[in-house]
Amino acid sequence: MMIRPGKQGQMTGKTERTARLTAAAGWYAELQDQAVTPDVWQRFLIWERDPANAAAFRQVEAGLDALDRTRFTRPARAVPARRVAIWTGALAAAAALVAGLVVVRQPDRETPGQIAPAVEMYATAVGERREVSLADGSVVTLNTASRLEVTYSGGARAVTLLEGQAIFEVAPGQVPFVARAGESLTTALGTEFDIWLRPEGAAITLIEGAVKVSRAGDARTDRLAPGQKLEFRGGEVLITDVDVAEAAGWKTGMIRFRDVPLAEAIEEMNRYSETRLSVPDTDLASARFSGVFPAGNQEVFLESVLLHFEARSERSGSVITVHPGADKRRQETP
Repeated sequence: MMIRPGKQGQMTGKTERTARLTAAAGWYAELQDQAVTPDVWQRFLIWERDPANAAAFRQVEAGLDALDRTRFTRPARAVPARRVAIWTGALAAAAALVAGLVVVRQPDRETPGQIAPAVEMYATAVGERREVSLADGSVVTLNTASRLEVTYSGGARAVTLLEGQAIFEVAPGQVPFVARAGESLTTALGTEFDIWLRPEGAAITLIEGAVKVSRAGDARTDRLAPGQKLEFRGGEVLITDVDVAEAAGWKTGMIRFRDVPLAEAIEEMNRYSETRLSVPDTDLASARFSGVFPAGNQEVFLESVLLHFEARSERSGSVITVHPGADKRRQETP
């Protein structure tokens, strides 16, 4: 829905508020349709990025008193598609009323801070894990050094992984659960999946149920099956089969490696500790390694590496460098 400028090319504050509320009412009506598609949700989330649009959407909800925060704990009423037009008209009229109320209450100044949507932020430090229960019964487990933004409303269950990694156990519901990480959008109704936001792009692993994954602004949508991982790498989308127990093992505090390059194992262990391990030798870095280790315990991991490869280590501050060649002290007899 277009917001038309005024005669001078810009809308007045009152006209803009009314136009945004009317658009919000249209979105609200459309999102009540049980047949709403991921594409509609994607377009809504893009529209809602504008704080003024997001505030208008919440204001329509509050003004109509149609939905409250307990909506997620009871079945939602289905709205047939043919009624969307009727909803839109009625809600647009109500939106205009809400706009009038805003003008009466605050006639002289804009106060977007007072009507901004409630946003909850959760974060973990390096080496920390945290379990978060959301309003709809969904549970999110944050991995080390992660940040999550949660924006729930009557018409949307939206979360954004800003940094790090998280496992989402989504409670069943008729309102889709949409998780954003970088350019990726993962849509689910009731399932369990892992998202890791890496520098090269997001990686989504489906543990249970079903999800649809898309890239913002891209028409392509991939549906994953349990045990599949989708990775965004630049302009490429890669889908591979993975061991779910290994992929979600970090949730238990244990990191599992099965025949991976030592450099890859070290990179993963470094995520959980301020003590950094390094392996500059290319041959040693590419050597294959397996094992199960407690997250954040660099000493236990290092001891295993030194024994397995007959290597030696050198410490400088918080950095431990692993070199090929056994530590002479290990070869000394008592």
